[in-house]
Amino acid sequence: MNNVRHSIFLIGFAGCGKTRLGKKIAKKFDMPFIDLDEAIEIETGQTIEVLINKWGEPLFREIEHTVLKKLLTLPHFVMATGGGTACFHDNINMINATGISIYISMRAEALAQRLIRARKPRPLLANIAPGDLSSHIALMLQQREPYYLKAHFIVDGCKKPLEQISKIIVDSDKSDS
Repeated sequence: MNNVRHSIFLIGFAGCGKTRLGKKIAKKFDMPFIDLDEAIEIETGQTIEVLINKWGEPLFREIEHTVLKKLLTLPHFVMATGGGTACFHDNINMINATGISIYISMRAEALAQRLIRARKPRPLLANIAPGDLSSHIALMLQQREPYYLKAHFIVDGCKKPLEQISKIIVDSDKSDS
């Protein structure tokens, strides 16, 4: 049975492992798992790639914000947010007010290596040459980290993040008792 008193939000750059870790955390703590990108695709009937390519990032971010607000009304869950979710509108503050936010931190080089091997296309990185990917990610991280760093907790995505996140969840529940 689920004893966790908070929703858990995983934030961080594309490729840091939010979805993979989120599914494992949800299973471990017997909580529902929500992938925000999948929820957006279900809500709109279009892929993230189509939404961004057809309507542009600003409209996509409006849709993302609306779907996030709707999902925040649900009882306790684990959510893998999109890579930019925390950085737009008031999303990070809404997330922090609703549950525990955990930033999965990784260096640009490690993210680039993962994203080059990834099966899932990332629309905001689609036109970047593999040789330029690391420096492009570094620039994006520089812009996004001020938002990511507002998370309640930060874990190193290269050093046993599942163990780190599990400990955070257990410890935060103990501190509420």
